[in-house]
Amino acid sequence: MEKVSALIKQITGCFCLFVPSVLALCVTACAGTQEPLTTQIKPETTVSKEEVSVSYKHDFMHYQAERQKYLKALSAYEKRDYDTVRRIHSELGDYPLNVYLEYLLLKIEKADISRIQKFIKSGGHSGLARHVQSSYMHYYANNGDYASVLKIAPEKPEGTKLQCLWYQAEYHHGRKKEALDFIRTDYEEGEPFSKECASLVSTLKTGGLLTRDMVLERIRNTYWTKNGSKAYLDAVSELRGEGDKTLVKTLSSYYGKPSKYASIPQTQKEAASLVFARYARTSPEAALADVGNFKDRYHPTAAQEHTVNRALVYALLYNKSVAPRQLLDRLLENAGTPAMLEQRIRLAIWDRDYRGVLRFLDRLPEDKKQAENYRYWKARSLEETGKKAEADVIYRKLAGERSFYGFYTADKLGLPYAIQAVTAVPANEKQRQALLQKYPAYARFMEFSFLNDTRGIRTEWRETMSSASLDDARTIAATEAERGFSDLAVWESIYKKDWDALNVRFPLPYRKIYEQESRRSGTDLSYMYAITRQESMMNPLARSPVGARGLMQFMPDTAAMVSKKYGYPYGGKDELFNPSVNIRLGGAYLHDLQEKFGGNRIFATAGYNAGPGRAYKWQSGDGVRRDAITYIEAIPFNETRNYVQKVLMYNVIYQHLLGAQKLELLTPSEHEAFY
Repeated sequence: MEKVSALIKQITGCFCLFVPSVLALCVTACAGTQEPLTTQIKPETTVSKEEVSVSYKHDFMHYQAERQKYLKALSAYEKRDYDTVRRIHSELGDYPLNVYLEYLLLKIEKADISRIQKFIKSGGHSGLARHVQSSYMHYYANNGDYASVLKIAPEKPEGTKLQCLWYQAEYHHGRKKEALDFIRTDYEEGEPFSKECASLVSTLKTGGLLTRDMVLERIRNTYWTKNGSKAYLDAVSELRGEGDKTLVKTLSSYYGKPSKYASIPQTQKEAASLVFARYARTSPEAALADVGNFKDRYHPTAAQEHTVNRALVYALLYNKSVAPRQLLDRLLENAGTPAMLEQRIRLAIWDRDYRGVLRFLDRLPEDKKQAENYRYWKARSLEETGKKAEADVIYRKLAGERSFYGFYTADKLGLPYAIQAVTAVPANEKQRQALLQKYPAYARFMEFSFLNDTRGIRTEWRETMSSASLDDARTIAATEAERGFSDLAVWESIYKKDWDALNVRFPLPYRKIYEQESRRSGTDLSYMYAITRQESMMNPLARSPVGARGLMQFMPDTAAMVSKKYGYPYGGKDELFNPSVNIRLGGAYLHDLQEKFGGNRIFATAGYNAGPGRAYKWQSGDGVRRDAITYIEAIPFNETRNYVQKVLMYNVIYQHLLGAQKLELLTPSEHEAFY
């Protein structure tokens, strides 16, 4: 196992653990990397014929000898017996996975540029071609060979990291202004940078293109943020001039005590403005009351005042401040951003200021105006201001759409939901063989499924979905969903923007387990599926950056709490990858949340995503009775707002797929509740 782990670490830069199960589980130290693995099983392992279903034995037997040779080549690669790898590569011919051996040989041999270019342009495997291009761009850039970087990538590549390498090469070939134009906006706005982009920034600075004014603008955009920023610290380190030492010292000393801004000497206007902006972000109401004193004391420049006003309006908007709306609007007019304008619309909705909603909606970019939520709120505001005929035109169109607001509007008009489903039909054996011949990536997917290589399976699924036609992608997704790859089938809709094939977009895996735990916990089956679909896209091995695991994305601490309360067996965090354990705990936790919120799934869903405390905090505290749709739209976290809307919409779709007699977006009690 150690040897195989070393091989994979050499290939991918990741360390993998192997857990005996139906599917190999790769837990990597660099989750999220897209570097494909060649295999995740021991090279000497053979695949038993008994493990292959009858309908797929033809595929298994067809390449059995080649498959064993491929595994032998991986074993030789691990031992650095590259002559054997080359020999087997030449013998394997058109074996589907032979392209991976070519890829490995390219990575170890530092091939000549013509061979690299041939591999990239061949079209045999777009994903591996991108990895080869990335590997060699890094290799040549690290060696200062920028001419070769541009030969490997004559056109600007995809992805910000590679684009930074590419522009660095362009810089060294005379296109300095283009390199600066590429990075300048992100730099000044305070975006954090990868090492590739940081290298480009360093090159621009060394070349004298990164000016002090740009550095100051980066600081203005990052210093005031509530939790601080590495971008701010990096920018401060670039202010090395004698005249900037005082500024840097003042910013550092007042970072944790911005309310003491008035003790900064009046001659330090720049420092005082930045510190006051941070004060505005951390204590907006107090800063608002004191902003006049600040301006009288320091007489900030227009740019400095803009920094202060932007911090104020941001904090006041996102905290649902009771500040006078006219003042907010004046600040927004002078220092707002499009995101702040959207938050101002939500505040107007919360205030039930429907004329204000219409006024602010009119200022949105045209593409934003077409979003389903803004079309609904335009119609609602028109209705509330006496323009019912205009509102009805928008309502009627919206009610014909399969979306959260479409379903909500259909309820309002007493119309059926626009489910508009298309059924994806699995291929028969003859059709499946034709698809394997038509799409080499699908054949590679099949080989990796025989090798039990989870990472390879996912790599080739991307390739297959990217290359297949819409009809073929639907058919392949439906076929493989039947074979146990429901979580991959979901991705067909994303890769192909195919929102209508609901049976693959919203699969029903582990149905007996879900039904059992739904009965046990008293949680609706469709609701449990809807939460799972949004949390993990039905992937039992899903793992979030913060450590949530499995189908319903449980945090280990929450799992321990729930298991203790109900006396359910729980052996630790790795058990959360077991569907039975994960679904049982998920059903119980959803039951608890619904009980905590009086059966209200809107609050429970918000609590599942953002924590029960926030679901309470976002409720009305001013005695005004608001409806469900206002509460949801006013959720200040984009992620949670979208999450709640999607789960409720997905619940309706799962009701439909489960054959419910009545489809229901919100229950009567949820419609009538006090929000």
